[in-house]
Amino acid sequence: MPADEGLRGGVRPSHGDTQVEEGDMPIMTADRGRCQGWANCVAGAPDMFDIDDDGLVVLLQTEIPETDRARIDEVAHRCPVGALRATDS
Repeated sequence: MPADEGLRGGVRPSHGDTQVEEGDMPIMTADRGRCQGWANCVAGAPDMFDIDDDGLVVLLQTEIPETDRARIDEVAHRCPVGALRATDS
């Protein structure tokens, strides 16, 4: 995977695997191998997700502020292929 693909402005994922960044806040991960490009995540949280030229999810950030946790959890839950997960660090 090219170095500029995956997470814009942060940690790069390994090929086809999960994107993860460590920190004190809850963390969003995206399994690009499962993503089918439905873009429900972009519709629900355009500040957190985007879709790349290949039609796969891109994390714009990985740390989830507590004030956004419920919204991001709901967006992750609505992914039809279960490619998104919010976890505590």
